[in-house]
Amino acid sequence: MKAALVTGRRRPLRRTAAGGATVKSAGRTGALKRFVTACLVLSLGIILAYHFFLFWTTGQVLIEEPNKLILSLESMMSLGIIAFGLEQLVRG
Repeated sequence: MKAALVTGRRRPLRRTAAGGATVKSAGRTGALKRFVTACLVLSLGIILAYHFFLFWTTGQVLIEEPNKLILSLESMMSLGIIAFGLEQLVRG
């Protein structure tokens, strides 16, 4: 309200984020955007988990990964992506 008195405007100025972008209130558009983002992250994690499941069961999909340590790390990262997507979906 103080900004409205200084500038002489009736409505207060909108806050801006770093770089001068206007900060919008978290309305329906923001909630929908967070929901779609969380769903995309979840689908990426599920696709990666399935891909690495095929690596574990068949030994190869399009390429072969003989190193079990690297395959384990990649599998854990895909599960981490799923956990991150679920956390964003629940929190958002």
